[in-house]
Amino acid sequence: MPSMAKLEKTENSMNSAKYRPDIDGLRTLAVLMVILYHVGVQGISGGFVGVDVFFVISGYLITGIIYPKLQDGSFSYQDFYLRRIKRIYPTLLLVVAVTFIASYFFMMQTDFKEFINSALASLLSLSNFFFMLNTGGYFDQSTDNLPLLHTWSLSVEEQFYILWPIILTLAFRFKKGMFIFIASLLLSIGYSQYLTLTNPSFAYYMIPSRAFELLIGGMCSIYLKNTFPTIKIRSLLASLGAIIIIASSLILSKHSNFPGLNALPVCLGTAMIIIAGNGNIYPSVNKTLSFKPIVYIGKISYAAYLWHWPLIAFYNYRGLPLTPLNQLTIIITTLLLSSITFHFIENKTRYLNFSFQKTVLIFFVLPVIAFTGITIASYKTDGFAYRFKGYIDELSAENDPSKIRSDCHTSYYKNNWDIKKIIPECNIGDTSRPVDGYLWGDSFGNASAGFFDSYGKANGLNFQERTISWTPPIPATSFGRPNFKNEYKTNTASFTSWIFNESLKYKYVVLSADWRQYDKCSRDEITGISHECALFDSNGNNITRDYRNRVESMIKEYIKHGVNVIIFNSVNGIDFNKIKSGKISGKDISTKEYMKKEVVGGDEFIHYIIKKYPQITYIDPNNILCKNGSCTGQINGKIIYRDGGHLNWSGSKELGRLFVKE
Repeated sequence: MPSMAKLEKTENSMNSAKYRPDIDGLRTLAVLMVILYHVGVQGISGGFVGVDVFFVISGYLITGIIYPKLQDGSFSYQDFYLRRIKRIYPTLLLVVAVTFIASYFFMMQTDFKEFINSALASLLSLSNFFFMLNTGGYFDQSTDNLPLLHTWSLSVEEQFYILWPIILTLAFRFKKGMFIFIASLLLSIGYSQYLTLTNPSFAYYMIPSRAFELLIGGMCSIYLKNTFPTIKIRSLLASLGAIIIIASSLILSKHSNFPGLNALPVCLGTAMIIIAGNGNIYPSVNKTLSFKPIVYIGKISYAAYLWHWPLIAFYNYRGLPLTPLNQLTIIITTLLLSSITFHFIENKTRYLNFSFQKTVLIFFVLPVIAFTGITIASYKTDGFAYRFKGYIDELSAENDPSKIRSDCHTSYYKNNWDIKKIIPECNIGDTSRPVDGYLWGDSFGNASAGFFDSYGKANGLNFQERTISWTPPIPATSFGRPNFKNEYKTNTASFTSWIFNESLKYKYVVLSADWRQYDKCSRDEITGISHECALFDSNGNNITRDYRNRVESMIKEYIKHGVNVIIFNSVNGIDFNKIKSGKISGKDISTKEYMKKEVVGGDEFIHYIIKKYPQITYIDPNNILCKNGSCTGQINGKIIYRDGGHLNWSGSKELGRLFVKE
C-alpha cells in the first residue's frame, strides 16, 4: 500500500514537484460553503458557488495530471480513465445504493420512480441532462426533495474528463494552445452569460456554460504553475481571492443570474489562491488552508459533497424543519459518513490492482445494468407501488390531473397550440350533453378539473378543460420571467387570445387560477418591490402593471356577450411533505398538526371584482377546507393534494362533491 504522502502527491499533482495541502484546504472552503448553504444557514445565500470553486480546482489538478504526460509522450487515455473511475465511482455507488435502500421504504411511487431514473442518470454521467429536463431549475422548490440532485455537478466534471484530454491533445499537437485556450475561455464566458439570460436551467446545469470555470483552472496549471511572484504579491493575491470567494457566498443568492458573469469573480478568486501557493513560502491565507484539520476536511470533501444532500433531501421529504439542531445533526452525520467512506472505501478502492477492463466492468457496467433493470421494473410496477398498495393510492401518478389530463393541460414550454378544437377527452361534468363552456386557467385550473367534474354532473353542465401552466386566463397575455424566450411569451399570449374568443361562444366560462400570484406580481411591479415574474402581451411586451385592467376588461366582455362567469379561487395549500410523512407513518392527518395556517390577504382584487360584478359566481374552496384559521389537506383521511399547492384528481372531485352538498 502506498504511503499517504505518495497517495496525495499522485492524486493532487501527478508528476509535479510537490503536493499542495492548501488545495485540499480550498476544497474544505468549497464543500463547507455548499453544505452550509444547503442546510439553510442564514447569511450564506450564495454558498452554491462552492461548486464553482471545485470546478476551478478540478481544471487545475486534472490538467496537471494530463499535460506533463503529453509533454513527455507518456499520456495514456486508458490509464487516465482507469484512475478516474477508481477515484469517483466506488463512493458514488455506495451513496447511490444507500440512498436507494432508504428511498425504497418511504418514497411514494412517482417520487421513487423519478429517483431511480436520476440514479441511472448519475451512473451514466448524465444527471445534469436529467435534472435540466425534469425540473423547473436548480433553485426550484420542487428540487428540495431530490436526493441525487447534487450529482449534476459530478456529471459535468465527468464530461470534462472525457472531453479535456482530447482537447489538450489537439492543442498540444497544433502548438496553438494559448490561442485555443484564450479563445475558448472568452467564448465560454460570453456564451454562459447569454444562456444565463435566455435559458437559465440549461446555463446552470450544462458544461458549455461551465467550461470557462474549468478552463481557468486548466490555464493556471499550464501557464501559471511555474510563476513565482514575490511573497507580497502572492499574499495580496491570496487575501483578495479569499475575500472575493467569501463575498460571493454572501452577496449572491438563488435570485441571481448564474453562472455567467456572476460566476467569474469566484473563479478568479480561486485562481488567485492557487497561484499564490506557488513557491516555497506560503502566504498567510494558504498557510491557514494548510492547517491539518482544515486539510483533512478537504481530503474527505468528495464524500462529504455526495453524502450531505441526500440527508437534507430526506429531511425535506419527511417534512422535518431544518432547525439549528437538525442542521448541526446533518453536518455532523455528513462528516462522520465522509470520514468512514474516505478511509474504508476511497483509500481502499483507489489502489486496487485491477485491470482497466475489470475496473470498468465492476464499477460501471454491472451497476448500470443493475439500475437499468431496476428502472424497467419501476416503470412496470409504477415505482414499486405494491409497497403502499391500498394505503396511499391517492398519491400515485394515476391520480395526478396534470398527467392523466395531459391532452387538456400543457406546460409553458411544451404547448399544444395547434389543437384549437374541442377535444372529447377533455370534457368534464355531464359529458352526455354538448359543451356548455370552457374551464380555462393555469396549473391550478387543471387541478380544479375534478371539482368541476363533480360540479358539472350535479348541475347538468359539460365543461371543456383547456389549461396552461404558469399562464393566467386572460386574453393576449402570458406569464413568466423577463428572460424567457420571446417565442414562449408570444405563442402563449396568442393561444390565450384564441381560447378567449372561443369561450365567448358558449354560455359558461370557468376562470380558475392562482390569482394571488399574478396580482402580487403586478403589485410588486407597481410598488417597486423586487420580483422575478412578469406578464407579457402577444408581442412580448411587459404589461405587468396592467394586470388588473386586463382582468376587468375581460370580465366586462364576457358579461357583454351574456356569458356566465364562474371564478374559482386557488386552494390554500399544505405542508405536503409533512402530511405525506404523517400518512406513511400511520398518523391521524386530520389533526391540527398537519394543517396549514390560512393565507390572509391577496384576494382583495378578486373580492373587488365579484362585488362590482354581482353576475359572477364565485367559488372559494377554502371555505370548505379552512376552519378557525387552519386549513386541512385531507378529506376522510385521504390526502387531497398532489404537491404543496395543487389538488390531486380524487381530492378535487371529492371537494366538488362536498361543495355541491353544501
